[in-house]
Amino acid sequence: MMIDEKSKDSDNEKNKFGEKFKKDEAKNDTTKSGSIKSGVIKSKRALENIVNENIGYIKSTAPNVHCLTNVVTMQDVANMLLAAGGSAIMAQDIKEMEEITQITSATLLNMGVPSDEKIAAYIAAGKCANKLGHPVIFDPVGVGASNYRKKCANDILANVYPDIIRCNQEEAKVLLEFKNFGREAKNLFDFEKLNIEEADFSTKGRLKSDFSENKIGLSEDKENIKIKSNGVESSIKLSEEEQERAAMALAGKYNTVAFISGNIDIISDGENVLKIDGGDSRMRKVSGTGCMLSALCALFAAGAYLSHVSAAGDRSKIQFAETADNKTETGINGSKYDRKHGLSEKYFYTAYSAGKVWKETAKNTGVSTDIKSVGKGTIGTYHSLLFNELEGIIGKGI
Repeated sequence: MMIDEKSKDSDNEKNKFGEKFKKDEAKNDTTKSGSIKSGVIKSKRALENIVNENIGYIKSTAPNVHCLTNVVTMQDVANMLLAAGGSAIMAQDIKEMEEITQITSATLLNMGVPSDEKIAAYIAAGKCANKLGHPVIFDPVGVGASNYRKKCANDILANVYPDIIRCNQEEAKVLLEFKNFGREAKNLFDFEKLNIEEADFSTKGRLKSDFSENKIGLSEDKENIKIKSNGVESSIKLSEEEQERAAMALAGKYNTVAFISGNIDIISDGENVLKIDGGDSRMRKVSGTGCMLSALCALFAAGAYLSHVSAAGDRSKIQFAETADNKTETGINGSKYDRKHGLSEKYFYTAYSAGKVWKETAKNTGVSTDIKSVGKGTIGTYHSLLFNELEGIIGKGI
Protein backbone atom coordinates (compact mmCIF):
# COMPACT_ATOMS: atom_id res chain seq x y z
CA MET A 1 0.00 0.00 0.00
CA MET A 2 1.24 3.47 -0.77
CA ILE A 3 0.64 6.68 1.12
CA ASP A 4 0.98 9.75 -1.07
CA GLU A 5 1.93 12.87 0.88
CA LYS A 6 0.64 15.00 -1.99
CA SER A 7 -2.97 14.05 -1.17
CA LYS A 8 -5.30 16.98 -0.49
CA ASP A 9 -6.78 17.65 2.94
CA SER A 10 -10.15 16.09 3.72
CA ASP A 11 -13.08 17.92 5.33
CA ASN A 12 -13.43 15.13 7.86
CA GLU A 13 -9.73 15.18 8.78
CA LYS A 14 -9.04 14.22 12.35
CA ASN A 15 -6.23 16.29 13.87
CA LYS A 16 -4.97 13.61 16.19
CA PHE A 17 -1.90 11.42 15.75
CA GLY A 18 -2.85 7.88 14.81
CA GLU A 19 -6.56 8.63 14.16
CA LYS A 20 -8.09 5.88 12.03
CA PHE A 21 -10.61 6.15 9.24
CA LYS A 22 -12.85 3.42 7.88
CA LYS A 23 -12.05 2.01 4.47
CA ASP A 24 -15.53 2.73 3.12
CA GLU A 25 -15.06 6.42 3.94
CA ALA A 26 -11.81 6.37 1.99
CA LYS A 27 -13.47 4.90 -1.09
CA ASN A 28 -15.82 7.88 -1.23
CA ASP A 29 -12.99 10.42 -1.01
CA THR A 30 -11.11 10.70 -4.27
CA THR A 31 -8.69 13.24 -2.82
CA LYS A 32 -6.83 10.48 -1.03
CA SER A 33 -4.71 7.99 -2.92
CA GLY A 34 -3.18 5.73 -0.31
CA SER A 35 -3.93 3.66 2.74
CA ILE A 36 -2.14 1.97 5.60
CA LYS A 37 -2.86 -0.87 8.00
CA SER A 38 -6.49 -1.98 8.09
CA GLY A 39 -7.76 0.80 5.88
CA VAL A 40 -6.21 3.71 7.77
CA ILE A 41 -6.03 6.77 5.54
CA LYS A 42 -3.41 9.47 5.88
CA SER A 43 -4.00 12.74 4.07
CA LYS A 44 -1.38 15.43 3.69
CA ARG A 45 -2.54 17.13 6.86
CA ALA A 46 -2.59 13.88 8.82
CA LEU A 47 1.00 13.18 7.80
CA GLU A 48 2.00 16.71 8.76
CA ASN A 49 0.38 16.15 12.16
CA ILE A 50 2.39 12.96 12.56
CA VAL A 51 5.63 14.77 11.73
CA ASN A 52 4.86 17.57 14.15
CA GLU A 53 3.91 15.04 16.82
CA ASN A 54 7.30 13.40 16.40
CA ILE A 55 9.03 16.78 16.51
CA GLY A 56 7.19 17.33 19.79
CA TYR A 57 8.62 14.10 21.15
CA ILE A 58 12.13 15.41 20.50
CA LYS A 59 11.38 18.76 22.12
CA SER A 60 10.00 17.12 25.24
CA THR A 61 12.72 14.51 25.66
CA ALA A 62 15.94 16.00 24.13
CA PRO A 63 17.26 12.52 23.25
CA ASN A 64 20.90 11.54 23.47
CA VAL A 65 21.96 9.31 20.58
CA HIS A 66 24.87 6.88 20.65
CA CYS A 67 26.45 7.57 17.26
CA LEU A 68 28.95 5.03 16.03
CA THR A 69 29.64 6.93 12.86
CA ASN A 70 32.61 7.61 10.63
CA VAL A 71 35.35 10.19 11.12
CA VAL A 72 34.54 11.92 7.82
CA THR A 73 31.16 13.17 9.03
CA MET A 74 31.43 12.96 12.82
CA GLN A 75 31.43 16.71 13.52
CA ASP A 76 28.55 17.49 11.18
CA VAL A 77 26.49 14.64 12.62
CA ALA A 78 27.05 15.95 16.16
CA ASN A 79 26.18 19.53 15.20
CA MET A 80 23.12 18.41 13.26
CA LEU A 81 21.76 16.55 16.29
CA LEU A 82 22.29 19.62 18.47
CA ALA A 83 20.46 21.80 15.93
CA ALA A 84 17.59 19.30 15.89
CA GLY A 85 17.16 19.37 19.66
CA GLY A 86 19.13 16.30 20.68
CA SER A 87 22.75 15.45 21.34
CA ALA A 88 25.31 12.78 20.55
CA ILE A 89 27.81 10.59 22.32
CA MET A 90 30.35 9.14 19.90
CA ALA A 91 32.06 6.36 21.78
CA GLN A 92 34.27 4.15 19.62
CA ASP A 93 36.07 1.68 21.87
CA ILE A 94 34.42 -1.64 22.60
CA LYS A 95 35.39 -1.32 26.27
CA GLU A 96 32.73 1.31 26.89
CA MET A 97 30.00 0.20 24.51
CA GLU A 98 27.68 -1.26 27.12
CA GLU A 99 27.94 1.67 29.53
CA ILE A 100 27.43 4.32 26.84
CA THR A 101 24.54 2.46 25.25
CA GLN A 102 22.80 2.26 28.62
CA ILE A 103 22.80 6.05 29.09
CA THR A 104 21.60 6.89 25.58
CA SER A 105 18.21 6.30 23.95
CA ALA A 106 19.06 5.15 20.42
CA THR A 107 22.06 3.64 18.67
CA LEU A 108 23.29 4.56 15.19
CA LEU A 109 25.57 2.08 13.42
CA ASN A 110 27.17 3.87 10.47
CA MET A 111 29.58 1.65 8.54
CA GLY A 112 31.36 4.46 6.64
CA VAL A 113 34.99 3.72 7.64
CA PRO A 114 35.00 0.09 8.82
CA SER A 115 37.70 -1.83 10.63
CA ASP A 116 37.67 -5.06 12.60
CA GLU A 117 37.84 -3.16 15.88
CA LYS A 118 34.99 -0.83 14.94
CA ILE A 119 32.71 -3.59 13.73
CA ALA A 120 33.26 -5.52 16.97
CA ALA A 121 32.30 -2.37 18.88
CA TYR A 122 29.26 -1.82 16.65
CA ILE A 123 28.04 -5.34 17.32
CA ALA A 124 28.55 -4.95 21.07
CA ALA A 125 26.61 -1.67 21.10
CA GLY A 126 23.85 -3.00 18.88
CA LYS A 127 23.34 -6.13 20.95
CA CYS A 128 23.19 -4.06 24.12
CA ALA A 129 20.65 -1.68 22.56
CA ASN A 130 18.53 -4.67 21.48
CA LYS A 131 18.54 -6.03 25.00
CA LEU A 132 17.50 -2.64 26.40
CA GLY A 133 14.77 -2.22 23.80
CA HIS A 134 16.40 0.94 22.40
CA PRO A 135 15.95 1.66 18.68
CA VAL A 136 18.88 0.72 16.44
CA ILE A 137 19.47 2.41 13.08
CA PHE A 138 21.84 0.79 10.59
CA ASP A 139 23.45 2.73 7.73
CA PRO A 140 25.44 0.26 5.57
CA VAL A 141 27.57 2.97 3.93
CA GLY A 142 29.23 1.76 0.72
CA VAL A 143 28.43 -1.88 1.49
CA GLY A 144 28.88 -2.84 -2.16
CA ALA A 145 32.28 -1.18 -2.53
CA SER A 146 34.31 -4.15 -1.29
CA ASN A 147 33.97 -7.73 -0.11
CA TYR A 148 35.28 -6.58 3.26
CA ARG A 149 32.40 -4.15 3.68
CA LYS A 150 29.95 -6.89 2.73
CA LYS A 151 31.46 -9.11 5.42
CA CYS A 152 31.18 -6.28 7.96
CA ALA A 153 27.52 -5.69 7.16
CA ASN A 154 26.91 -9.43 7.20
CA ASP A 155 28.45 -9.71 10.67
CA ILE A 156 26.41 -6.78 12.01
CA LEU A 157 23.12 -8.12 10.68
CA ALA A 158 23.91 -11.61 11.99
CA ASN A 159 24.11 -10.24 15.52
CA VAL A 160 22.03 -7.07 15.71
CA TYR A 161 18.37 -6.40 14.97
CA PRO A 162 17.98 -2.95 13.31
CA ASP A 163 14.71 -1.09 13.76
CA ILE A 164 15.47 1.07 10.72
CA ILE A 165 17.84 0.45 7.81
CA ARG A 166 18.62 3.74 6.04
CA CYS A 167 20.49 3.29 2.77
CA ASN A 168 20.72 4.27 -0.90
CA GLN A 169 19.53 2.16 -3.82
CA GLU A 170 22.78 0.29 -4.40
CA GLU A 171 23.20 -0.48 -0.71
CA ALA A 172 19.63 -1.82 -0.58
CA LYS A 173 20.25 -4.14 -3.51
CA VAL A 174 23.46 -5.49 -1.94
CA LEU A 175 21.70 -6.21 1.37
CA LEU A 176 18.92 -7.98 -0.48
CA GLU A 177 21.48 -10.31 -2.05
CA PHE A 178 22.73 -11.55 1.33
CA LYS A 179 21.64 -15.19 1.50
CA ASN A 180 21.49 -16.14 5.17
CA PHE A 181 18.97 -13.75 6.65
CA GLY A 182 15.23 -13.59 7.08
CA ARG A 183 13.11 -15.05 4.31
CA GLU A 184 14.00 -15.38 0.68
CA ALA A 185 12.40 -12.73 -1.50
CA LYS A 186 9.97 -15.21 -3.00
CA ASN A 187 8.60 -15.97 0.48
CA LEU A 188 8.31 -12.38 1.69
CA PHE A 189 4.56 -11.92 1.43
CA ASP A 190 1.25 -13.70 1.38
CA PHE A 191 0.30 -12.22 -1.98
CA GLU A 192 -3.35 -13.16 -1.69
CA LYS A 193 -3.69 -11.06 1.47
CA LEU A 194 -1.40 -8.21 0.51
CA ASN A 195 -3.47 -5.17 -0.43
CA ILE A 196 -1.74 -3.67 -3.47
CA GLU A 197 -3.42 -0.95 -5.47
CA GLU A 198 -3.33 -1.51 -9.21
CA ALA A 199 -2.14 2.06 -9.67
CA ASP A 200 1.00 1.30 -7.71
CA PHE A 201 1.91 -2.09 -9.17
CA SER A 202 0.71 -3.37 -12.49
CA THR A 203 -0.98 -6.50 -11.08
CA LYS A 204 -0.69 -8.75 -8.07
CA GLY A 205 0.18 -11.54 -10.45
CA ARG A 206 3.12 -9.70 -11.91
CA LEU A 207 4.39 -8.76 -8.47
CA LYS A 208 4.10 -12.35 -7.32
CA SER A 209 5.92 -13.54 -10.42
CA ASP A 210 8.72 -11.01 -9.97
CA PHE A 211 9.28 -12.01 -6.36
CA SER A 212 8.96 -15.72 -7.11
CA GLU A 213 11.76 -15.38 -9.62
CA ASN A 214 13.76 -13.64 -6.90
CA LYS A 215 13.94 -10.40 -8.85
CA ILE A 216 13.15 -8.47 -5.67
CA GLY A 217 11.19 -6.02 -7.70
CA LEU A 218 13.94 -5.09 -10.14
CA SER A 219 13.63 -5.30 -13.87
CA GLU A 220 15.44 -8.23 -15.45
CA ASP A 221 18.26 -6.23 -16.97
CA LYS A 222 19.05 -4.54 -13.65
CA GLU A 223 18.78 -7.74 -11.68
CA ASN A 224 21.18 -9.73 -13.83
CA ILE A 225 23.94 -7.18 -14.27
CA LYS A 226 26.83 -7.17 -11.84
CA ILE A 227 26.94 -3.98 -9.79
CA LYS A 228 30.00 -1.86 -10.34
CA SER A 229 30.01 0.05 -7.08
CA ASN A 230 30.50 3.79 -6.97
CA GLY A 231 31.73 3.74 -3.38
CA VAL A 232 29.41 5.50 -0.95
CA GLU A 233 27.20 6.88 -3.73
CA SER A 234 24.69 4.68 -5.51
CA SER A 235 25.88 3.31 -8.85
CA ILE A 236 22.39 2.23 -9.92
CA LYS A 237 19.23 4.21 -10.56
CA LEU A 238 15.98 2.38 -9.99
CA SER A 239 12.64 3.50 -11.27
CA GLU A 240 10.23 4.72 -8.62
CA GLU A 241 8.29 1.44 -8.81
CA GLU A 242 11.48 -0.61 -8.49
CA GLN A 243 12.56 1.46 -5.50
CA GLU A 244 9.19 0.82 -3.84
CA ARG A 245 9.54 -2.91 -4.38
CA ALA A 246 13.11 -2.92 -3.11
CA ALA A 247 12.04 -1.07 0.04
CA MET A 248 9.24 -3.55 0.69
CA ALA A 249 11.57 -6.48 0.11
CA LEU A 250 14.31 -5.06 2.33
CA ALA A 251 11.86 -4.41 5.17
CA GLY A 252 10.41 -7.89 4.83
CA LYS A 253 13.76 -9.63 4.63
CA TYR A 254 15.13 -8.05 7.80
CA ASN A 255 11.83 -7.52 9.65
CA THR A 256 12.55 -3.81 9.90
CA VAL A 257 11.65 -0.40 8.51
CA ALA A 258 13.51 0.25 5.26
CA PHE A 259 14.35 3.81 4.24
CA ILE A 260 15.82 4.02 0.74
CA SER A 261 16.83 7.59 0.02
CA GLY A 262 17.24 9.32 -3.32
CA ASN A 263 15.52 12.00 -5.36
CA ILE A 264 12.40 10.45 -3.87
CA ASP A 265 12.76 8.87 -0.45
CA ILE A 266 10.76 5.67 0.04
CA ILE A 267 10.01 4.16 3.44
CA SER A 268 8.41 0.75 3.94
CA ASP A 269 7.60 -1.61 6.79
CA GLY A 270 7.23 -4.51 4.36
CA GLU A 271 3.53 -3.95 3.70
CA ASN A 272 3.10 -0.19 3.46
CA VAL A 273 4.97 2.54 1.62
CA LEU A 274 5.45 6.25 2.26
CA LYS A 275 7.13 8.54 -0.25
CA ILE A 276 8.79 11.93 0.13
CA ASP A 277 9.86 14.20 -2.69
CA GLY A 278 11.27 17.73 -2.75
CA GLY A 279 14.58 18.80 -1.27
CA ASP A 280 17.44 20.48 -3.13
CA SER A 281 20.04 18.93 -5.45
CA ARG A 282 22.88 20.74 -3.64
CA MET A 283 22.48 18.32 -0.74
CA ARG A 284 24.42 15.81 -2.83
CA LYS A 285 27.39 18.18 -2.98
CA VAL A 286 27.74 18.39 0.80
CA SER A 287 29.64 15.43 2.22
CA GLY A 288 27.84 13.46 4.88
CA THR A 289 24.23 14.50 4.35
CA GLY A 290 23.22 10.84 4.14
CA CYS A 291 25.00 10.15 7.42
CA MET A 292 23.20 13.11 8.97
CA LEU A 293 19.87 11.77 7.72
CA SER A 294 20.56 8.41 9.38
CA ALA A 295 21.40 10.20 12.63
CA LEU A 296 18.19 12.21 12.32
CA CYS A 297 16.27 8.92 11.97
CA ALA A 298 17.95 7.77 15.19
CA LEU A 299 16.99 11.01 16.94
CA PHE A 300 13.34 10.77 15.91
CA ALA A 301 13.22 7.09 16.90
CA ALA A 302 14.74 7.96 20.28
CA GLY A 303 12.11 10.63 20.82
CA ALA A 304 9.30 8.19 20.04
CA TYR A 305 10.86 5.56 22.28
CA LEU A 306 11.27 7.95 25.22
CA SER A 307 7.77 9.35 24.88
CA HIS A 308 6.40 5.82 24.82
CA VAL A 309 8.38 4.80 27.90
CA SER A 310 7.25 7.95 29.68
CA ALA A 311 3.61 7.27 28.89
CA ALA A 312 3.68 3.54 29.58
CA GLY A 313 6.19 3.47 32.41
CA ASP A 314 9.42 1.48 32.67
CA ARG A 315 7.42 -1.73 32.29
CA SER A 316 7.40 -1.06 28.52
CA LYS A 317 11.17 -1.49 28.34
CA ILE A 318 11.62 -4.97 26.94
CA GLN A 319 14.87 -6.69 27.68
CA PHE A 320 15.93 -8.79 24.70
CA ALA A 321 17.97 -11.65 26.05
CA GLU A 322 19.77 -13.95 23.63
CA THR A 323 18.54 -17.49 23.96
CA ALA A 324 18.48 -20.55 21.78
CA ASP A 325 14.93 -19.59 20.80
CA ASN A 326 15.75 -16.19 19.39
CA LYS A 327 19.01 -17.05 17.67
CA THR A 328 19.52 -19.01 14.50
CA GLU A 329 22.74 -20.45 13.18
CA THR A 330 23.14 -17.38 10.99
CA GLY A 331 22.05 -14.75 13.51
CA ILE A 332 19.03 -13.12 15.07
CA ASN A 333 15.61 -14.38 14.07
CA GLY A 334 13.82 -11.10 13.49
CA SER A 335 10.37 -12.47 14.26
CA LYS A 336 11.45 -13.09 17.84
CA TYR A 337 12.31 -9.39 18.14
CA ASP A 338 8.91 -8.05 17.04
CA ARG A 339 7.99 -5.01 19.12
CA LYS A 340 4.96 -5.91 21.21
CA HIS A 341 4.62 -2.45 22.80
CA GLY A 342 3.48 -0.44 19.79
CA LEU A 343 6.84 0.94 18.73
CA SER A 344 7.38 -0.88 15.43
CA GLU A 345 4.56 1.08 13.80
CA LYS A 346 5.84 4.27 15.37
CA TYR A 347 9.30 3.71 13.88
CA PHE A 348 7.69 3.57 10.44
CA TYR A 349 6.40 7.08 11.07
CA THR A 350 9.53 8.33 12.79
CA ALA A 351 11.56 7.37 9.72
CA TYR A 352 9.07 9.24 7.56
CA SER A 353 9.19 12.23 9.90
CA ALA A 354 12.98 12.39 9.82
CA GLY A 355 12.98 12.16 6.03
CA LYS A 356 10.29 14.83 5.68
CA VAL A 357 12.12 17.23 7.99
CA TRP A 358 15.38 16.63 6.10
CA LYS A 359 13.78 17.26 2.71
CA GLU A 360 12.18 20.46 4.04
CA THR A 361 15.54 21.48 5.48
CA ALA A 362 17.19 20.94 2.11
CA LYS A 363 14.54 22.98 0.31
CA ASN A 364 14.59 25.88 2.79
CA THR A 365 18.38 25.93 2.81
CA GLY A 366 18.34 26.24 -0.96
CA VAL A 367 16.01 29.24 -0.82
CA SER A 368 18.15 30.98 1.82
CA THR A 369 21.33 30.18 -0.10
CA ASP A 370 19.98 31.70 -3.31
CA ILE A 371 19.11 34.89 -1.46
CA LYS A 372 22.52 35.21 0.18
CA SER A 373 24.70 34.02 -2.71
CA VAL A 374 23.69 36.13 -5.69
CA GLY A 375 26.65 36.14 -8.05
CA LYS A 376 28.69 33.85 -5.80
CA GLY A 377 29.33 30.14 -5.37
CA THR A 378 26.62 28.42 -3.37
CA ILE A 379 27.87 25.14 -1.89
CA GLY A 380 29.81 26.62 1.01
CA THR A 381 26.92 28.91 1.87
CA TYR A 382 24.48 26.04 1.56
CA HIS A 383 26.48 23.95 4.03
CA SER A 384 26.79 26.84 6.48
CA LEU A 385 23.03 27.48 6.49
CA LEU A 386 21.92 23.85 6.76
CA PHE A 387 21.79 23.64 10.54
CA ASN A 388 20.10 27.03 10.89
CA GLU A 389 17.25 25.88 8.67
CA LEU A 390 16.97 22.55 10.49
CA GLU A 391 16.78 24.35 13.83
CA GLY A 392 14.04 26.58 12.46
CA ILE A 393 11.94 23.65 11.22
CA ILE A 394 12.27 21.83 14.54
CA GLY A 395 11.28 25.05 16.30
CA LYS A 396 8.12 25.81 14.33
CA GLY A 397 7.21 22.45 12.77
CA ILE A 398 6.27 21.86 9.15
